[in-house]
Amino acid sequence: MTSESKVEDIEKQIPTLQNQSNTEPYSCYTVWQKRGLIFAAALAAFFSPLSASVYIPALTTLATAENVSNTLINLTITSYLVCIIASTFTELV
Repeated sequence: MTSESKVEDIEKQIPTLQNQSNTEPYSCYTVWQKRGLIFAAALAAFFSPLSASVYIPALTTLATAENVSNTLINLTITSYLVCIIASTFTELV
């Protein structure tokens, strides 16, 4: 066997891109479903800081209205943040 025939044999063993089927979709989602998922994720990412911006300035008003201490009301913001973080991780799973 010459070195050229060895190279030809090796080239025959390597699959080429032309032999692979490109008809199978890379993803099970359509283009519009992918866009919808991206839009939903962006919308969720937008509302989390927006709701915190509304909630935090109202803490003293809520404490006065509910007749509880500021510490107890601050516990609600901690609970809120824990729920936001937990929902972020559960969406990733």
